[in-house]
Amino acid sequence: MANSKYRKRADGRYCTTVVIGYTKEGNPKRKNIYAKTIKELEKKKREFMNLYEKGVTVDAQNITLGEFAVNWLKNKKEELADSTFINYNIILNHINRSDMAKMRIVSIKPFTINRFLDDFRINGRSSTAYRLREMLKTIFNAAIAQEIIYKNPCDSIKVRYEAKEKRTLTEIEKRKIEKSNNLCLKDIALLYALRYTGARRGEILALTKDDIDYVNKTVTICKQVSENNGHPKIDERTKTKAGTRTIPLFDPLAFVLKQYSDSIDVPYFFYNKNNKPMSNQSFTNCINRLKREIGLGDDVTAHTFRHNFISECYEAGIDIARLQKWVGHDDITTTLGIYTHLSKKKILDGDDMNNFYVVKMSSITNFHEQQNPKAL
Repeated sequence: MANSKYRKRADGRYCTTVVIGYTKEGNPKRKNIYAKTIKELEKKKREFMNLYEKGVTVDAQNITLGEFAVNWLKNKKEELADSTFINYNIILNHINRSDMAKMRIVSIKPFTINRFLDDFRINGRSSTAYRLREMLKTIFNAAIAQEIIYKNPCDSIKVRYEAKEKRTLTEIEKRKIEKSNNLCLKDIALLYALRYTGARRGEILALTKDDIDYVNKTVTICKQVSENNGHPKIDERTKTKAGTRTIPLFDPLAFVLKQYSDSIDVPYFFYNKNNKPMSNQSFTNCINRLKREIGLGDDVTAHTFRHNFISECYEAGIDIARLQKWVGHDDITTTLGIYTHLSKKKILDGDDMNNFYVVKMSSITNFHEQQNPKAL
């Protein structure tokens, strides 16, 4: 196997070329290897040679975006919950139906991606364009890690998308939930589980009696309900690795859940007529009915309860690291982002600092009075 001398490129990287075989016509097939330093380049070259001699190599320069994307998602499937994998597939289908999917991944430029996203922007589907841009960025980052490309063509692309501001429950809505004694125990338990755990919809629907420890006052969240061709299915893992967690069983929920648990003889708390977990549609129908019966806003969703829980944790002074564990955020920046958003409401509220200064100035005055009473 021959190789050229190391050469420095205009972008500052070093490059060397190795021959990885020959065409039918006898022309050499070459592979370029890049690195920031000569030492790193030599290491990468040795590693490549070892893999090549074992037969582990591909002609990555000719792989299309569609081929790479399908392979990328296939490799990620094991680490994704079923519902997340389904959502990824939906987004990926948009990419695979495009002309861009047939292009070599090394040939795709920002202009190509922008033209693809414009089809969604122009038709008022900016949220879809945003999700597509995020997935493409992740796919290209994977291609960078495999040294197929050097720079992510999505880095310079911006998608203007303003997500609807999440709202919390109003004080009136909270009181209505607390005074919903005219509902059956199952309905009350569902509302309280949403209200006092901050869990996701699928996690709530998957709760069983074995997940509740009334002695140690904990709730174990280790699974979720996902959909399989429209039918509810227990996914033995949560949306993310951090989603598997044990959280406190707060007193208001403990009281209601214990009463309800003693009244049923099925393992799942929120079950259908076949004693299986509710489907997403059944849950939606149930929540819509409850909103009408007790007078909650039309825009209240399961995520409203989750955001409300996070907001109340903020008001209670729960630290970010602990809340991250409670709500199952994989990345603490997600929790931090919500806390930062909530804190904007308190930026102009100086009462806490005024109270601090009152105590501080009082102690300073007392100190001076003791040291030099005549001066005061």
